[in-house]
Parts: sequence; C-alpha cells; structure tokens
Amino acid sequence: MSNINGLKFRQMLVAGANRLEAQKKLVDEMNVFPVPDGDTGTNMSLTVTSAVKEVMAVSSDSVSDIAKALSSGALRGARGNSGVIVSQLFRGLYKGLKGCETIDSLTLASAMQRGVATAYKAVMKPKEGTILTVAKAAAEKAAEVSLQSDDLVQVMEEALKSAEEILEKTPEMLPVLKEAGVVDAGGKGLTLIYRGFYEALLREDTEIDPIMALSQNQPKAEEQAAKTAVYCVELIVDSGSFENTENKAGKLEEAVKGLGTGVLSGFAGKDIKLHLHTEKPADVLSLAMDFGPLKQVKIENMEISHQHVLGLKKPVKAEEPRKEIGFITISVGEGLKSIFTELGVDHVISGGQTMNPSTEDILQGAECVNADHIFVLPNNKNIILAAQQAALMSKEKKLHVLPSKSVPQGIAAMIGYMPGESVESNIEQMTESLEAVTSGAVTYAVRDTHMGEFEIKEGDILALKNGDMCRVGQDLMQTTRDLIDEMITDETGIFTIYFGSDSSREQAEELGAYINSKYDAVEVEIQEGDQPIYYFLLSAE
Repeated sequence: MSNINGLKFRQMLVAGANRLEAQKKLVDEMNVFPVPDGDTGTNMSLTVTSAVKEVMAVSSDSVSDIAKALSSGALRGARGNSGVIVSQLFRGLYKGLKGCETIDSLTLASAMQRGVATAYKAVMKPKEGTILTVAKAAAEKAAEVSLQSDDLVQVMEEALKSAEEILEKTPEMLPVLKEAGVVDAGGKGLTLIYRGFYEALLREDTEIDPIMALSQNQPKAEEQAAKTAVYCVELIVDSGSFENTENKAGKLEEAVKGLGTGVLSGFAGKDIKLHLHTEKPADVLSLAMDFGPLKQVKIENMEISHQHVLGLKKPVKAEEPRKEIGFITISVGEGLKSIFTELGVDHVISGGQTMNPSTEDILQGAECVNADHIFVLPNNKNIILAAQQAALMSKEKKLHVLPSKSVPQGIAAMIGYMPGESVESNIEQMTESLEAVTSGAVTYAVRDTHMGEFEIKEGDILALKNGDMCRVGQDLMQTTRDLIDEMITDETGIFTIYFGSDSSREQAEELGAYINSKYDAVEVEIQEGDQPIYYFLLSAE
C-alpha cells in the first residue's frame, strides 16, 4: 500500500482510539505510584476519544481537514501530562499533513517527526524514558524505512516495532520505573495507539468502527428516559434579623439534608445562603420559605450544565461586573470546594486526585469568570501542563497558571492573594506562598510493588510528602502520625488537617491532639475536606 486517502486515515485514528480504550486499565496499572488515582491510561483514552469525536464530525474526506480536526479535538480534550503530550504529537502531525489530500510513506514519516518535535518543545524539561522517547523512536524508524520503501504498512509496522522495543528499555532510562517493575505508562499507551493504526492499515476495507469509549458510555434510550434529573439549587433567604441568622442557617441546613447531597450553608448579615444537589427542588424551595422570604434563587439541571464536559454544551457566562483578577481552581470534595469558595475562588472545577480535567474544562471554566486576568490553580502536578495549554489557547482572557501541585499549596496561594495589588505582584506573592508549604497525603496501595526502600503490598497505607513516598504501614493513624513527624520542623507554625470522605473528624482531632502534645509551638487547624481516596491531606506552614 503506497498511498491512503482520508477515509483510510479516519479508520486508522478510530482504530488507535479503540485499541487504547480496550487496554486503558492495563496502562492505568503501570503508574509508578500504586495509588488509587493512577489514571494515565484513562487520561490518554479520554484525550484521544475527544480527538476522534472531532474527526468524525468533519464531513470532508481531505487528509488535511481530518488532521486539523484531530489536532483541535486533542488540544481541547487533553488530560494529564501524557494526554497533553499526545495532543502535541497530533498537533505536529497536522502540521506535517497540512494541505495533503492523501498520505504516502514519506509524508507519514515526516508528519510523525513533526509531531515529535512539537511535543518536545511543549515540555519544559523533557525526560528520556517517557512517552517522548517512544514517540521519537517510532518517528525515526518511520523516516528510515520510508527512504527505502513506499509501503505504508511496512513503515508503520517497523515504527511500531521500534516503539515497542524502546518501551521495554524505559526502565533502564528511568530508575523509578525499574524499581517499580513497570515500563513507562504513557509510552505503553502510545504503542497501543500505533498498534491500532497498523491494524487498520492491514484491513482491506475502509469501514469505520464505532468509537468504543462513546458506545460504552451511551445510555440506552429507555434508561435515559427513566433517569431522574438532579438539580443544583442555590438560594438566599432573608432571615428577618441579624440575631437569628446564624441559628436559622444551621436549622435550615439540617432541615434540607434529607432532600439532597452536597449541602452547604452560610450567612452574612440577615442573609442565609444555601447550596445543595437534589431531585426535588420544589420541596427545597417550599421548606426554605419557612425560614423567611426568598431573595434569590438559582436552579440548574446538572445533566445539562455538565454536558459541556462532553463537548455538547458550553456554560453560560455569569452576568456580573467585570473585574481585573479572577480565580479558577481544581479540587474534589464539597468541603474543599467550600474552602476555596470562601477564599475568593470564582469557579471550582471538579477533579484533581481522581480525575484530571481537560484543557477544554479549564477554558470553559474561564468563560464562567468575568475577569481580564484569571489565575489558575491546578493543585496537581499532572494538571499543570493541561492548564498551561489552556493559557496558550485562551484568546479573550489572560490565564496565568500558578504551579500548585497540591490542594494545600492552592489554599496557601489564595491566602497569599493581595487585593488591590497588581497582577505581577500577586503572581509573585502567591507563588512564594505556595512554595512555602509542605504538603502531605495519606491513601492506600492498589497493588504490590517495590519503591526505593519500601516493599509495598496491596492495601498498605501510603504516606506521601510533597508527592514522594515517605512512609508505608498497615495502621492508618500510626502511619499518619509518622508522616506528621516527618513534615513538622522547627519552622512550622501552623499544621492543617483536611479529613476526607473515608475518615472522620474524630480521627482528625485525635491527630490534632497528638500534635498538641508533642509540638508546643505548632497551632493545629482541622478542616472537613470530604475528598475521596485520600484519608487525610496535610499542610505544614
């Protein structure tokens, strides 16, 4: 086969997406850290699925038009570091195929090399032994073979073999992979995509298979019809007097707890503010009116308001006065969301430890904030690249990514914000504030592995300090106390404990008592984070 058209190219792209989707769990399990939120395969699959959705929406069979859609969909749908790198590979691929109606072996090899060059430029400090190394090996082999043969099948076959061979060598390039006994997860994901490409080239037909990720997640018509809508209700009640506001706010929160989830309440002056997710908004309004007249009511169908995540609907920009600086952060857990909101964050994107948001999610979050400059707090090292990509793509507003790698760093950054100061001054001050924080996290292992000095068994309690494995144990409280001792220094003044959905305030208070008994100079704060997966998030300042 010396030449392929747009139909065949489209078939290759869908086949690559489907091959990755079919084995994404295998890729997830290759993450170095054996934590429950290892999601490289999931992130890459979501990125590629976003790209092929755009491809299938293009009516043209021009290779150039298809490649353009591939690049656009991947850039906006990119999730996680490996997903962002894949999106850059596709972006470079489009550069190499721009203006092409068909693809021959030399064109394919050249486009793959453009993809590698683009991806390397997108990463500030590229490391060998990663997905970048695998992509480079495949592109170099494709270029070599294309000079000797015009057979596209042979070019792709040899490129795939080279990618798989270098993948097996990645543990020799990165000691952390060798210790964990795995190859690079992102590199593995890329070889699966390329294997899909190769398998499609072997087919004699140009029939496009259904996109597996979409067909699996598409509800049946009868299930969709039977699904009960869930609404996000936000309202303000006039309590009638300043003296009764706090008391009524507490009673209203208790009264509505049986009607929904994510219940949050607060008060200011005579106003009681309430937020919850419910299937019965009318019942909530009726009950709230018993506490006073309603001053403001906002009800949103959550299914519709979240369709923008799938590219179906964009959020409506709030009509509010334009301001100079606004804030977006990424977090999960109603408690953490409430904390960020109270600190002045305009929009909290759900995600982080359990699901990295896409570049598009961040861009659409920016649409919800009526500000000229928007500070983005990723709160996870695996989200920073996607946020930076969003900043490059944003046209109407200037996005500034502050490199927060944990929720405690994000909170510290917000505390460091200085109203009235310039954008540049706040970037400097907030960055200094987040860098002054020592972050801790406590979770559990999802598989047996070996890391450095630690022999880890499935179910072990894992303690991480600034993202690095610090302690491994079998007892949650003892392992957390060991981590606390590791985090506290002579300079520590405040220690904050955020307890999650799988731990309790009583456990957090027990840890607080431990700190008070051992460290006289340290002030302890306890906050309900309600975060999943992580029993405790810890902050030492």
